[in-house]
Amino acid sequence: MVQEDVEYALNSLERKIKLLQAAYNKQEDELHDLRKDNASLKRQIESKNDELDAYKNKLKISSIVDGILSEGTDTTELKSKLDQYISELDKCIETLSDFEQ
Repeated sequence: MVQEDVEYALNSLERKIKLLQAAYNKQEDELHDLRKDNASLKRQIESKNDELDAYKNKLKISSIVDGILSEGTDTTELKSKLDQYISELDKCIETLSDFEQ
């Protein structure tokens, strides 16, 4: 009788351990999936922030051009100023490229 009780308790314990292992594995898989989703969402946020920065820069450039045009400058002077801006931007890009290397 005692041996039957011990066997029953052992079988019950083994079953509970297997259930716990299965639950643990399921939670581990879910955690892995959530971490992947999180990393993907972080990349999306970074991409959207980059897009937003690009749009802000376009807006700044547009407002600069609008300001220049409203001052009544001729097209030759405007072209010269734009060439200067482009040259400065190229220098900035080159400097940033040097930092990345």
